[in-house]
Amino acid sequence: MRLAGRALLLATLAPTDALRTPASRMSAGLDTPTRVSAGPLEQALLAAKACSLAFVPPAAIPKSPYSSELSCVGQVEDPDSLAGATLFTAANGDVVIACRGSASLRNFRTNFRIGPVPLVDIAGEKHPTALVHEGFQDAGRMLWLLLEPMLPATGRVLVTGHSLGGGTAHFLTLFAAAAGRDASLVTVAGPRLGNAAFAECVAQSGADVTHLLHSEDEVIKSNAKLWDDLGFCHAGTVVRCDKDAPRLYDEPGPVLTDSLDPSQVSLRGVLVDHCRYLGVYIGVRAQHPSVWLRPP
Repeated sequence: MRLAGRALLLATLAPTDALRTPASRMSAGLDTPTRVSAGPLEQALLAAKACSLAFVPPAAIPKSPYSSELSCVGQVEDPDSLAGATLFTAANGDVVIACRGSASLRNFRTNFRIGPVPLVDIAGEKHPTALVHEGFQDAGRMLWLLLEPMLPATGRVLVTGHSLGGGTAHFLTLFAAAAGRDASLVTVAGPRLGNAAFAECVAQSGADVTHLLHSEDEVIKSNAKLWDDLGFCHAGTVVRCDKDAPRLYDEPGPVLTDSLDPSQVSLRGVLVDHCRYLGVYIGVRAQHPSVWLRPP
């Protein structure tokens, strides 16, 4: 079965076509691959599990096998966009914020509001050259206002998010860094959501930024041309991972540079390949309709 049209392209929002960095290599295509170690793998797997749990109501989180290293502190939701985020404490003492990916028709409005618009800091000041995805910025700002009072006073902050959640997670990371927190970002199937000036702002924040992608995600490849046309690039480093196993690869793999016609994205590509990273399922659950059965 094939799904056609621009609606799918924008609703899923997981674009990339190259390994990018925020500085001089921003427009140079593929960067030199960086060898990964057990530390990054452990962090990547923790991020994937947190992204999965962001789709689960708080009362059900302790019953999930993904929750062994994560304790839920609270869950918030922007009432306008229905974008959501869950706050955890990790077994190592870190604070983890996981932004939920698309889970309802209302989320699609956020996906469609591309803009781009100027980057706005937490004080409301517009950046003169940095342009970003409008919907993600608005939702991310509201999520930060809801989350900040819940944050523990100390501890490193790992921000993560899947697909749409990867977009809102960028802004939470910037706000956390601006608040003086030791913040890092790991997106899973996350979007490019801003221009090179935005990527430079992320680099200047001091946050370590990693984007996990795997070679079988059709949604990622279907968005490459759209984001190229918008001049959007990843802020940080792209790392190729495995879909079915907890494994990171040294080489980005040529498939990450491929572009796919959005009309050729398969149902499997959306519901299976886009929702499985490092052997972790990340998406809505049939047993929790309160998360996805929402008004448009």
